[in-house]
Parts: sequence; structure tokens; C-alpha cells
Amino acid sequence: MSRVMNVILSFGCSENWPDRTREIDEALDRTEHNGFYELVGESEYQLGGEKGLEANLFVAAFNYMPLPKLVDAVRSAKWYAPDCVQLFIKDEDDDRFHEVTVMSAEEAAARIRARREERAMEEYEREYAEKA
Repeated sequence: MSRVMNVILSFGCSENWPDRTREIDEALDRTEHNGFYELVGESEYQLGGEKGLEANLFVAAFNYMPLPKLVDAVRSAKWYAPDCVQLFIKDEDDDRFHEVTVMSAEEAAARIRARREERAMEEYEREYAEKA
């Protein structure tokens, strides 16, 4: 018997997607063979229509995956643009996908500020090291 959760993960094109998906898969104790699969990323594949999609889309189907564990794993990744992360879930009894909030707008904004401060400190340290 199984309990399947179908998942679509989307995030901004500024992300280093191999690192982000690896971080999520590791948090879920998954490998690239049973974690998220790249549906559309850097590929130029045309899936339908006249052009290739210009979006990062990753899919997975998990058996008996607790939703809080999945959300925590996605939230724990080191997102460059956390406000662009979207998670869509369809349980096996659902007729459609629904969006799950990964983090609040306030948390995303705080992460963006912290990331900017971290980069500014790294730049300052680099400049200081060059002068020394």
C-alpha cells in the first residue's frame, strides 16, 4: 500500500539550481535518483508550444512524505531569492495541485537582508585582505 504525494517545485532563474535541489534532497535523505527531477531548468527542450519554457520546474512523487518535513526541507535551502520559491502539492486523493506556503513574506525579506549583509561583509573582508 502507498500514499503518494505529487510535488512541483518552482523557483527563480537566479538560483544555482543544482545546489538548491541537492540541499533539499539531502534534507529529505534522498539522492538524485529518488529526489527532485529537473522537468525544466537550464535545458532548451521544447515541451509544447513554440519555445522552451523559461522557468525552473522540478517534480517528484514521494511515498508517505510528511508535508511538514517537505516544507522544512525546502525552507532550509540557501535561497538567493526565497520570495520566488513556490511549492505545489497534489496528494493521491486530490483532483488538483494546491500551493503550499514555504515561508512568509517577512521571513523571505529577512533572509534577503541577511544574504545582502553577508555578501557585503565578504566583500569588505576581501578588500581588507587585498590591502594587507
